[in-house]
Amino acid sequence: MPTPQQAIFAKLHSELLKPLGFRKVSTRSELAAGPLHQAVVCLSSRFNSSLSINFTIELRVGHDAFFHLYRPGEPFSGLGEKSFMPLLSWRLSNENATIDKWWNLRGMSEVEEVQEEVLQAFRSQGLPALEQTRTVEGIVRFCGSSSYRGDFVAWSWAMHHLGQVAEARALVQNVIDTATHEHVQTRARNWLTRLNT
Repeated sequence: MPTPQQAIFAKLHSELLKPLGFRKVSTRSELAAGPLHQAVVCLSSRFNSSLSINFTIELRVGHDAFFHLYRPGEPFSGLGEKSFMPLLSWRLSNENATIDKWWNLRGMSEVEEVQEEVLQAFRSQGLPALEQTRTVEGIVRFCGSSSYRGDFVAWSWAMHHLGQVAEARALVQNVIDTATHEHVQTRARNWLTRLNT
């Protein structure tokens, strides 16, 4: 018998993702369109119990060329690979769009109510984001929008991939110049080196 969050994700897949061509694998639904991959994943809290189940919905985007920056010559097997981070990942957010939305269930009796909340949130946030990130050009626009709270890697990679090399380098250099934490600065320097190779 599926867990409550699995039942909710199955409904999300069948109603909204399967009609778009996504294929479901466990609690992940993925679509590969040429070199670009999109996935929607149900992530459960590691602290879940039979009395309290917490989960969130994460969207991911990957691209063969981004993968090959790290693993040249290897085939990209998709966004389910745990040892490789996607190009882009973000979660459905709460109403004021400042923090990730986590749903809490206290058993199967709440499944239908939460299911409707998840479907509504995905219609308003997930579907437009999936539509926008179907192309590399769309990824650039999405990363520059206020709805994306991610970092500089995807944005600069997408610009670089489209031939906007100077703009991509300038974006990363700005991160290096304005970073308030040494960790971010080091990461940006390392990324700029990789981007320039």
